[in-house]
Amino acid sequence: KTYGLETLGRIIEQNIDQTKYFVSLIQKHSDELELLSTGSLNIVCFRYIVPHSNNLESEIMNKFNKQLLVTIQERGIAVISTFIIDSNIFALRMCITNHRTKRSDLDTFLEQLLVIAHELLMTPEFFNNK
Repeated sequence: KTYGLETLGRIIEQNIDQTKYFVSLIQKHSDELELLSTGSLNIVCFRYIVPHSNNLESEIMNKFNKQLLVTIQERGIAVISTFIIDSNIFALRMCITNHRTKRSDLDTFLEQLLVIAHELLMTPEFFNNK
């Protein structure tokens, strides 16, 4: 009632466009991020790729991405959730629903995510993962 169907439709379309933009950001950083799943609407699942690990070392990747999620949330950067793919892949799940979200917010989120990931890679738990 507040917005009307036309305005609501524009907001949904805006969120979908922002999701596509976020996917493009992940793809630009394919050396560090892996796109795991995109829906046709506003959801993206992805993960950080831990250097010197491979997909067979899912325990390390999952542990790292869980810590990445916790740190993002503790610092108040964003509210993202998780999703488990194929029973063993821990994914970070971005769902864009706020009509006030801007592309610059997505840029900032990704920049902060990468900063945190690099910080975590320097911790003893993940540093010698060769």
